[in-house]
Amino acid sequence: MRRERPATVFYSRRTLIVWVLAASAFWVALLGFFFLRHEEERARELSLLRGQARELGQDALKARAEQRLLEERAGKLQAEVERLAAKVKAAPPPEPVLEEQLFPLGRAVEVVPGRLFVTAGRLEGERLRLRMSSLEDGQETNRTRALAPGESWRFDYAGETYALLLHALSPKPPGARISVRKLKP
Repeated sequence: MRRERPATVFYSRRTLIVWVLAASAFWVALLGFFFLRHEEERARELSLLRGQARELGQDALKARAEQRLLEERAGKLQAEVERLAAKVKAAPPPEPVLEEQLFPLGRAVEVVPGRLFVTAGRLEGERLRLRMSSLEDGQETNRTRALAPGESWRFDYAGETYALLLHALSPKPPGARISVRKLKP
C-alpha cells in the first residue's frame, strides 16, 4: 500500500516575495504602533512630571520667601527680647514701703503715713481677711480680701502700684507677717 502524498504547490518567486514583504510590513506597522503608543505615554508622564516639578519649584520659592520673612521677624523679636531683658536687669528691685513685719489682728498699720492703712482682720481657716482703708482727695475707700500665706495683693493708690505679700500666719501673738512694696511702672 502506497500512500499518496499531496501534490507540492510551488509559488512563484514574485508571490513569495510579496507575501514576505507584506508580512514584514505588517509586523513593522504593528511594532511601530506599540512603540508610538509607549512613547506617547512616556511623553504624557514626562509633561506631568515637568508640571509637578514646576509647581514644587514655585512652592519652594514661596517657602524660601516666607522663611526669610520669619527669620527677619525672629531677629527683630530676639533684639526686642534682649533689649527688654537688659532693661529688666538694669531696673532696680521694687522699693519696700514696709519690710516684713508682724501685723497684729485687729490693729491698723500705716502703709502711707496718714493716707493708707492695712488691718489684719480675722482668720478664716487657713486664710487671713485683710482690710485696706485709704484717704485720697477727701474720699475714704475701703477694700477687703482674704489671702492665704504666700499669696499677694496688687493694688493702686495715688497713681502708684503696690504689692502686699502675706508671708505667714502667726499663732502667738495672733497676727500675720506681711510686707508691702512699691512697684515700678
